[in-house]
Amino acid sequence: MRKRLVAGCLIAAAVLVSVCVLGQDEKVDVDGLMKNFFAASTEKKVSHAVNLMRFAGVDPLDIEKRLRQGRKYTESGWQVPYNECTDGKKRPFHVYNPPKKIPVLFDLHGGVSRPQIVPVEQLTNRRGLWGPLAKEKNFILIIPHGEASATWWGKVGADNILAQLDYAKRHYNMDENKVFVSGFSDGASGAYWMALHMPTAFAGFIPLSGNMLVARMGPYQCYPANLLNRPIHATNGGRDGLYPSAAMKKLIDQLKKLGVDIDWTDYPEAGHDMSYFKTEMPRVIEFMEKTTRNPMPSKVTWDTADTEVGRCDWVQIDEIKDVGNNEKLGVFDLMSGPGRLILGVVIDQTFGGPGVRIQQVQEGSLAEKAGLKAKDVITKLDDTDIGNLNDLRKVLSGKKFGDKVKGEYERAGQKQQFAGQFPEAKERPAYRRKKMTGSIEANADGNRIEVKVKNVAKYTLLVNSRQFNLDEPIQVFTNGEQTFNARISPDLVFMLKQFARDNDRTTVYCAKIEIKVPAKEAEDEEEEQEKENP
Repeated sequence: MRKRLVAGCLIAAAVLVSVCVLGQDEKVDVDGLMKNFFAASTEKKVSHAVNLMRFAGVDPLDIEKRLRQGRKYTESGWQVPYNECTDGKKRPFHVYNPPKKIPVLFDLHGGVSRPQIVPVEQLTNRRGLWGPLAKEKNFILIIPHGEASATWWGKVGADNILAQLDYAKRHYNMDENKVFVSGFSDGASGAYWMALHMPTAFAGFIPLSGNMLVARMGPYQCYPANLLNRPIHATNGGRDGLYPSAAMKKLIDQLKKLGVDIDWTDYPEAGHDMSYFKTEMPRVIEFMEKTTRNPMPSKVTWDTADTEVGRCDWVQIDEIKDVGNNEKLGVFDLMSGPGRLILGVVIDQTFGGPGVRIQQVQEGSLAEKAGLKAKDVITKLDDTDIGNLNDLRKVLSGKKFGDKVKGEYERAGQKQQFAGQFPEAKERPAYRRKKMTGSIEANADGNRIEVKVKNVAKYTLLVNSRQFNLDEPIQVFTNGEQTFNARISPDLVFMLKQFARDNDRTTVYCAKIEIKVPAKEAEDEEEEQEKENP
């Protein structure tokens, strides 16, 4: 134990000596420092690499230039790496990488609610869907694996996708401004979810036969106006039993009226399948070729109830709170029809029966209101014995909106009864919201930034020297009041740590502006009301 301690002290001393030498030596090995920084794959290693640069006295402007140049890449071809997800499980993903700087396409598979991770061999076969096009058109293809504990609309699954993107940025010469998320069925719904909550790293989204309403199954409240930040290319089938195009069109039309850039195609004869894929493939490729992300858009608009997903591009909501200083920013919602008649349960597919075992109960559903819980086994619906899922579906198929239903279930070996009533068939808000919504709109015109906020106490603006002139002051106005006016100097430590998070050569943020929204006094509010209602 003592030997290890002595060795550790010697290593620490060596590091300190190397830092001091670097700080005094005029010929600092900046190439070596950058190589060490680019190789850092953990927060601890990044901090160490940043400290070495800081003590070496490197020029922040030189480092900014080198960050934009990025790494040197050599690997190409098919690979199957593994990512250790936030739940501790290692999940594989397939990557095809051509040998030059090119676009990236994520292909999210369907059936993500199955209990087990999809075997490597099964998704090896999926390479045939996009693989030939990836070789022909030269783009990096990434095929993640998901399952019930890592759905595309959950934290683990979303973090898994972002970690795979980070891996690709470290190993492949990808074009950061041409990264796309596509998918079929659950994969398409996952693409919508990423667009609603985490669009910053992506250029566009390609949901094929999906449903944006599935996003409400995730951990965050959903805001359709967030789709204004990226273009979408989508499809649905007219004979799709899950997400028919007639129902999806009502949602798409509302998004278009809002101003969302969504190119949607209805394939009337298609079911919940990829029978239209050969027709659709060239259109997807055309969308990818013409779509390039603007990493520094002049306007950003964002709604959220969770600061975990409070960032879009160079704007970040840091605290959601009503400080009395609010703009009249409306929160848009979609109006959806009644949809399919459902109890509101996810069934455990591994249960052999008799009956069907509940894996999850949907919030606000008939099942929840009737008192059903996870692990309950439904054995009867109305007067029909339920032996399996098909029996349950058969009884539900004969029900209409507004009908009453009763049944029996077993909980911990005890038989119990439940009763409920399906809702009336009427339009309703698509997304349920219980938490306070923070809203922000930021418009940059040169070095003047006009920001409007509602229920936001603090926010951050990320500064890129290619977007703003650092030789002149940057002015920030929050709800009409000037809240910042000063010149910005590059911050080496912030720049490096932010780059380590984004890993993006096109968005090298050299500094940040943190704004505390001025609280509005109660008497000021009364004065405003008097002006509006004399």
